Amino acid sequence: MGSSSSKTQATSPKITATDRAVLQLKLTRDQLNKYKSKLAMETSKLEEQARIYKRAGNTKGAINCLKLKKIKTKYIDNIYESSLNVQSMIDNIHNKEQEASVLNALNIGKQELAKLHSAFSLEKVMDIMDGV
Repeated sequence: MGSSSSKTQATSPKITATDRAVLQLKLTRDQLNKYKSKLAMETSKLEEQARIYKRAGNTKGAINCLKLKKIKTKYIDNIYESSLNVQSMIDNIHNKEQEASVLNALNIGKQELAKLHSAFSLEKVMDIMDGV
């Protein structure tokens, strides 16, 4: 009849500032990729529109469409570079987390090794060796 939910509740993992930063970077990367796809569709539409204008004899309209396409293509290149930078930052964060984990493990190992060394002094080791 008592409340057993307090005993069975699992502790949820803590969300760190690093986790939030990685999430924000991933969301930014996804938004950049969506925008890049949108611009790619727009450039293909502009190219098709330029062909239509050219067939109709409207050279000026075709040139304007191609100029817009060139501008949007530059935007796509910039977005691609930004996306690579964001991905690089995400990878760097993951690598640094791994390095921190390794360093923490090394530190714990060093501490345990120091405890073992302190448990057996040189005199104790010599006495044990003499007894063997």
